[in-house]
Amino acid sequence: MNTINLTSIIELEKAELEEARENLINKKKELMKFYNEVQSSQDLLNEKYKLLLTEIAQEVDKINDNVKLF
Repeated sequence: MNTINLTSIIELEKAELEEARENLINKKKELMKFYNEVQSSQDLLNEKYKLLLTEIAQEVDKINDNVKLF
């Protein structure tokens, strides 16, 4: 093989590697966006769960207070 062919092959390989690198960077960005969306959803669910537990505890306290009245 001559130098021109090797240089061409190297340039093609370099271009393919650069494209693969860019694809990986884009996939990483997509995964980070998805992770952040999932994390936000989890945070919201946790907050709603805490509020629900608080409401249940308040209702239990009301029932206990009513039972004490009898």
